[in-house]
Amino acid sequence: MDGLATWAALGIAACGFGGTIWAILVNRQALQTQNTMMFFERYSRFDEAAPPELTDDSAQLLAELAPEKRRQVLASARAYFNLCGEEYALGTKNRIDQDFWRTWLDGLKNRMTQPVWQDCWRELEAGYRAQTDFWDFMGMGTPDLPTAGSPHRRPSEHVANPAS
Repeated sequence: MDGLATWAALGIAACGFGGTIWAILVNRQALQTQNTMMFFERYSRFDEAAPPELTDDSAQLLAELAPEKRRQVLASARAYFNLCGEEYALGTKNRIDQDFWRTWLDGLKNRMTQPVWQDCWRELEAGYRAQTDFWDFMGMGTPDLPTAGSPHRRPSEHVANPAS
């Protein structure tokens, strides 16, 4: 009976361990969904509050804006880049759903093709150098996910100042 009891205890422990792993996976998926919904809401609020210079597909440059409008545009762009930095940090830790990551990445790439967004990044990027992973990510032209040990890029290689 001792052997049977041992096998039974091992079976129960294995079931318990399997249940724990399953619960972790379910909770992880729930957390990813919660993060995704939070980011969708925050991006939606950003788009509603952003000055039209950042949401229109105009070819306007930051230098062409009146000083007060320029401050507003830069403040909004900083809020957006901060949000992107948060999402990048969570995404690289696999805490963001991959479908949402792709949607966000496509949106970021699209924004960064616009001259005003490129100007904003040039103006603000020095403030992100302490966040070296995110800074490198932006400097590499926003690739899908970073690879280990990416070097800092020269200003001409930044997504906001693409080398042609």
